[in-house]
Order: sequence, then structure tokens, then C-alpha cells
Amino acid sequence: PFYLFNVTMQNHGGYDGKRGEVDTDIQITSDNLNSDEAEQYINLAKMSDDAFEMLVNYFKGVDEPTLIVMFGDHQPPVENSFYSDLFGKNVSKLPVEKQANWYSTPYVIWANYDIEEQEIDMSANYLSSYLMNLAGMKLTGYNKYLLELQKEIPVISAVCYQGADGVFHDIEENSDYSDKIEEYQIIQYNNLFDIENRNNEFFFLR
Repeated sequence: PFYLFNVTMQNHGGYDGKRGEVDTDIQITSDNLNSDEAEQYINLAKMSDDAFEMLVNYFKGVDEPTLIVMFGDHQPPVENSFYSDLFGKNVSKLPVEKQANWYSTPYVIWANYDIEEQEIDMSANYLSSYLMNLAGMKLTGYNKYLLELQKEIPVISAVCYQGADGVFHDIEENSDYSDKIEEYQIIQYNNLFDIENRNNEFFFLR
């Protein structure tokens, strides 16, 4: 099996000066949203979208079972004034639900064989475990833990989290989910930093 994790730099940002500059075939016509950075991002995103179409079309004709995942790991780094104009409100004063929407990015999972079509909101920390399970791969204890945690807290970010009840909370807000989030933080610490005491059998396959 072949695995590739690829980060496109084409529309990663920033979008000022000459970095990543392309012709702006797509233009913002609204006067109050006029932004050179936003226009550059939109045109670069369109180019990445076209490249993704080429990639998918190629693998449609490949016999080897193939899964492709495309996702964004952060919002476009366009000036905050653009977002404030877009929302009609200073972004620093957005309620937590609006912040969650502001920081969300789309993802798509495509296969050249039949998989169940679903629309699921999840944060990026769950995506790899979800994909491994979808592909029928062997899971670590940590993968299984994350898939269970996803049922209770489907979205966790540096800004906020969302419980199974659909309610968004500020990341510092205490709720019925706080104990689970603290447990997750401890497990993350053990995995990333507490190397001497790390439970390798939990985090890795033999």
C-alpha cells in the first residue's frame, strides 16, 4: 500500500505582495468587500480545485483501490477587516457559534470504489482515525479512543468545542464535556511530550 500526505502551498497564504500571485480572473465586485488578498485567495483556491478535479479524474481510471482526502487545516489568513466587513460585525466580538463557523473548513473523502455517502461535521483531529476505519485498516487503541470521543464531542478546536447535543462552547467554558476534554488533553500530552512514560502499545501498532 502507498500513503502520501501532501500539503499544497499554492493557496496556503499569505496573499500579499508577489507570493503566489496569479491573474485575478475571479474578482470581488462588492465595494465593501474589495480586498486584494481575498481576490488572490479565491483565484488560488480555484486553481487548487481544478487540480483536485484532475487528480480525481485520473484515479477514476485506476484499478488499484484508492482513497483521496482533501481538507483545509485553517481559515485563509486574510486581514481581519475583510472578515469583519463580511460578517457585518467585529470578528473579535463574534459569539462562539459564529466563531466555530468562521474557523470551519470543508473536507471531502473520495474513493474509486463504492463507499457510503455521508455528510459529517468533525474536527481534523478525528479525520485520520475516521479514514483508517473507513478503509478497513487495523486501528490503534488511540484511534479507537478518538472514534468513541467523536461520538460525544464531534468538534474540538483551539477556539471552541461542540457536544453531541449540538451546542457550541468556548474552549475555556465548563460543561458536562469538560472532564472528557481534560482526559483527552492528558492523553495527548502522554503521546506527544511524556515520551518516557508513553503507553506505546496504546498509540502504535505492533
